[in-house]
Amino acid sequence: MQTVTLADSYMSRGAPTRGVVDQHIGTLALAPVTHPNEILVSQGFVVELRFEGAPAPNQPVVLYEAGDADTDQSTYFVTDAQGRATVTFTQPGQYVLTARRVDEAPTGAGVSARSYVTSLTFSVITAIPDYPEPPSIEPQRQRRRGLDRGR
Repeated sequence: MQTVTLADSYMSRGAPTRGVVDQHIGTLALAPVTHPNEILVSQGFVVELRFEGAPAPNQPVVLYEAGDADTDQSTYFVTDAQGRATVTFTQPGQYVLTARRVDEAPTGAGVSARSYVTSLTFSVITAIPDYPEPPSIEPQRQRRRGLDRGR
């Protein structure tokens, strides 16, 4: 068996945007519906599990809170028919969401199966912060050249 692993983290400066979040990388991917920088304890986190770009229905995703043993898989959520799961939380903090899928290996891979693993690390907060407006950038003045001709 071969293992293919992908780990994602999202960090923003200023207000979050969807540009990076909406780029799906890897054969097995956790695609955030809720922006990872706006996950609230009170609302949970909606995520879509994708395999080869298509929604992966009826698949478990395991949630680890900071400090949990990586062998503790007791907190999990199962994706619906559209490959989506709503992950809920009891408190703010750091979390890791993981998914694993074993599938037939492609012809010529030298093994019969591949294990795909993906994870997403994120923070859960109690309120969306006020994001300051980015500072305005004044255009730089251009210096005139050639005015100093021997004077």
